[in-house]
Amino acid sequence: MKKYNKNMGIILCGVVIATSTQITTLSYALEDDKKQTTIEKNTEEKISQASDYTKSEVVSVTNEKELIAALENENIKTVEIKNDIVIKGDPNYAFSIEVKGNEKEIKGNGYTVSSSKTDTSIWVRTNTKIDNLKLNQIRIASERGINLDIVNNSEINNGSTNFYGNATLANVKVNNTVIRSERNLVINSIKMKDSSIRYYGDSNTMAKIINTEINGSKETIETGIKIDKTPIYSRGGNIELENVRIINPGSHAIYVVGSYTTDKVEQKIRIKGILEVDGAEKEAILLSMENDSNKNIPLELYIDGDIKQKGDTYTVKAENEGTYTKVYYDNSKIEKGTDIFSNAYYNTKNREGNKPALPNHENQFVQVFDRDQLLKTLKDPRIKAIELMNDIDIKSSEGEPFDIDINGNEKEIKGNGYTISNSTGANWFNTYANTKIDNLKLNRGSIYTVEGKTLDILNNSELNGLYIPLKGNLSLENIKMNNTSVNGSGNLLVNSSKLKNSYISTSYSEGKYGIAKIINTEINGGYYGAPIRLEGGSVELENVKITNPGDNAIYAEACKESGSKVRVKGMLEIDGAKQDAIVLKKGDNSSTENQVELYIDGDIKQKGDTYTVEAEKEGTYTKVYDNESKIKKVIDKWSYVHYSTKNREGNEPESTVYAKKLVGDNAYQTATKVSSEGWDSANNVVIVNSTSMVDALSATPFADYNNAPILLTQANKLNSETKKEILRLNAKNVYIIGGESVVLNSVINELKSMKITVQRISGNDRYKTSLEIAKKLPKFPSAIAVVNGETGLPDAVSIAPIAAEKNIPIVLASPNEGTKVFDQYIKDNNINKSYVIGSEVAVSNTIANKLPNPERIGGIDRNETNSLILEKFYTSEELNNIFVAKDGMNNPKNLIDALAVGVLASEEKSPVVIVGNDLNEKQQSLLSKKQPKKITQVGGNGNENAFNKLVNMFKN
Repeated sequence: MKKYNKNMGIILCGVVIATSTQITTLSYALEDDKKQTTIEKNTEEKISQASDYTKSEVVSVTNEKELIAALENENIKTVEIKNDIVIKGDPNYAFSIEVKGNEKEIKGNGYTVSSSKTDTSIWVRTNTKIDNLKLNQIRIASERGINLDIVNNSEINNGSTNFYGNATLANVKVNNTVIRSERNLVINSIKMKDSSIRYYGDSNTMAKIINTEINGSKETIETGIKIDKTPIYSRGGNIELENVRIINPGSHAIYVVGSYTTDKVEQKIRIKGILEVDGAEKEAILLSMENDSNKNIPLELYIDGDIKQKGDTYTVKAENEGTYTKVYYDNSKIEKGTDIFSNAYYNTKNREGNKPALPNHENQFVQVFDRDQLLKTLKDPRIKAIELMNDIDIKSSEGEPFDIDINGNEKEIKGNGYTISNSTGANWFNTYANTKIDNLKLNRGSIYTVEGKTLDILNNSELNGLYIPLKGNLSLENIKMNNTSVNGSGNLLVNSSKLKNSYISTSYSEGKYGIAKIINTEINGGYYGAPIRLEGGSVELENVKITNPGDNAIYAEACKESGSKVRVKGMLEIDGAKQDAIVLKKGDNSSTENQVELYIDGDIKQKGDTYTVEAEKEGTYTKVYDNESKIKKVIDKWSYVHYSTKNREGNEPESTVYAKKLVGDNAYQTATKVSSEGWDSANNVVIVNSTSMVDALSATPFADYNNAPILLTQANKLNSETKKEILRLNAKNVYIIGGESVVLNSVINELKSMKITVQRISGNDRYKTSLEIAKKLPKFPSAIAVVNGETGLPDAVSIAPIAAEKNIPIVLASPNEGTKVFDQYIKDNNINKSYVIGSEVAVSNTIANKLPNPERIGGIDRNETNSLILEKFYTSEELNNIFVAKDGMNNPKNLIDALAVGVLASEEKSPVVIVGNDLNEKQQSLLSKKQPKKITQVGGNGNENAFNKLVNMFKN
């Protein structure tokens, strides 16, 4: 057996000071001799019974017991394996076999020793040679002062090694295995696949890797830090490589960091012959001091031979070169550049692939790994190119935005697919340099484009949750935008991109108006209305597809200083607009000189049943230049022009308004349909008892303030339809209106079982419940709305949308005590206006006259009161929607639909019209003078005639 000695040229002296991790591992292996497992006892019995084993120095083994006995017998010097052997050990414990004696040779004869479990170890306690043996799923460890040779076609598969003594691996194969060593290590003429070498030596130890091929690496966790995949990782000691080939290593081929010990540990990496590296994702060789490394002695790399590299990355990166690292190289073979952080980058001239640009004074290029480096390089005007090497979280003060200036003449930011985010606030980027952003993900915040500067964002970049006020020039090419808006007076190009729940808006500012071109792009979903909006400026669309935009796909209006122009080239596809696909409006401050113009040079393909274009007062404020062979128009009695494309999937509309029905089989389903219409998701939900609405009379302003739909429940059980809707909304909080007699605690418990936070809002009676709701609205409301607390439900649902819109509390008045419960609230909030809803029969003058500045809005019945609310608060000729619900005259419970839709009506700034079998005369007279965009039936079984009458009123 080969022995290590002075003639080998390897120094075997020195003391190893183990790290805490190594001590733990060693102590785990060195079990107390007094503690013997059942297997160990059986082994001793086997040894004592096998006289051949105790007398012979050479034995043959064919099974587990014989192998264990032979390895642990100190008298046996040669173990011949004559069969594949599976070590089962004790199924209840980690299992360890010790190799004992003076010297031991294990001849494998090509056979395999494997383990049926992953925690089986072979501990080598004597100088040992393993010859032509395949080891599978076994951990091999050698003791300090012990030499271990693994040679001659041996294999180590799916295992690991911990060499605390000297070790040699020669002419073997290593697969899916991590080799750990802290003493002298020789690896000669071996092939490694999906495996790694982890070396933890000292100044007096060396790992030699000779004539070896490594293909792939095994990812490991070291000292609590996840190391990028790298086949050779050194944390102390010297490494020498001679004629080594490394293929597909992962991030790096060789990764060297400083030792974690307090000793001044020398670390020299020497390359002799040829080192070939093929396919490193980052630098082929990285020299980097980690945070806990001992920085007293620099890491040194000696390139005595040559490095041949295949790929496009740097050959060597040496961080803080000159201080923490040093590289000795031949200028004829290696080129060098240094960045602003004193990091040195090296490129071999023996390369297949593109050489990455080296940083220099003319083209300063820096790789950044953390927040401080990123902020420094963005701010420094000298740096022209930045490459991200990690995800970076800015982490500003909780909830606060963080200003980030991008300075210089030109700046390129290569993202490599990484993300810049701010988990605690928002990032505000200011682009004072012409900036190019390449393959970078940006989350949360704003990008302020400066006038006269250009910002290009391209190549698989992503913008998530950003606001981009546009004053300069912006190009977005081959990117994704999610929940992001671009708005302003600069120039915009969007090409070959995908937008989701995002919008683009042009406007006029300081003598300039925005110009946008959108080409070969898909837009899915709306965000604050139409995904393309103009208030002055122009937009050109060529081969654009807009899906599920919301009410409109394009909304264009003029401003005082500028008209708006929309030009369609190629094909514009619009799928799923809820109202007219393209809307042209005159604008609040526009004039006849500044018209809104639509040029249809290409074609519009529409999927849906709404009009393709609505042009308000065409000829005066708007103009459409169309191809009559592709599109036709109709004119309504208000001089609105409506166009329908002939390239359509769906029915051509018959009315200038969009008619919709939110009608379920019961009140619960109707409420969920209302919720689904208004909310894709909602953090908050308000729940009321469907059969006891008095507590819910005041709920609509509170629900609107919390952006919460109103859903219905039974008193003792959460309705199944409501439960499904809460889950769809992904709600986090539910507010129960009313006391325990109205909604039992069993409903609350069911909600809590869904991991939802539940809060009950209630008082001793309906009046105090109304007060508790009012207290949860913003302080100092402009007014209050007062309704009868006994019979005022129809009046409450009529005033609810406008009360919610204006944050006006709905106050319940007692027929006997008036608003006494609210006296202190009125005083504390300095209420100076009171809307008294209903006639004197509902709220007497005695009660009304005690209120601050009362104004009565009340008719002879609930329907007339409803029409007077419409007349008072909805004065514009145009209405976004008219919600038609039953008035509850035949059955008060029928008012529940009007209650459920109140928040949605408030959001759309639209009235709820409560009706019997027909519109009353006042309602019909007022509504006939309006121009609604939509008419919506809420609930059924009693309001159909009035709904149909309204729809027919606005047909062409």
